[in-house]
Amino acid sequence: MIPKHWTINLENSIGTISNHKTIKTIFASVLELTILNDWKGACHESCGAMHILLNETGVQNIWCIGEAKVGNAFFDHSWIEIDQNIYDISICRPLQSAFYNGAVIKGIDIDTNTPTTAEYGVVSGHPDDQMTIAVKSSNLSDYLEMSPVDPQLGTWRLVEQVSKYKLKKTLDIPTLLKKYKGIHFTTRP
Repeated sequence: MIPKHWTINLENSIGTISNHKTIKTIFASVLELTILNDWKGACHESCGAMHILLNETGVQNIWCIGEAKVGNAFFDHSWIEIDQNIYDISICRPLQSAFYNGAVIKGIDIDTNTPTTAEYGVVSGHPDDQMTIAVKSSNLSDYLEMSPVDPQLGTWRLVEQVSKYKLKKTLDIPTLLKKYKGIHFTTRP
């Protein structure tokens, strides 16, 4: 379950920007699933799914892949940018505890309700980790289909469920599988 103050801070952080209800629903839904399923280190998958959900509901966004830094710890990471603001759900469930930060919504750490101290698009000089190499060498559709989230559809099942049950919108997954065959991320910096 999402801590109550996270839900309140998520909603307050988004405010009344264009498409705020849709953005709130997508990020709150993925955050809830991330916590419920204890998805650790699922930044690339969750961002790929959120990128698609945002696109398919008319929200301009950029799926970014690069390095992030929390304290002195650098790590390969994915996040979403909307209007040059950082949105990062998976940082609250990192693979290593040194990478932990509260989920970030519009640049705000929703655990502390203050601007995030995590840094995005930084450069450590370290080579990409194996998962980042795999993501960068695959197309979005295939990468999401190969994930262990669902044995038949992978992370596409998450896209389908959030769309249907939370956004009340039916997406044609076979059409989207074809549509997202390309590279859909932007490397930062």
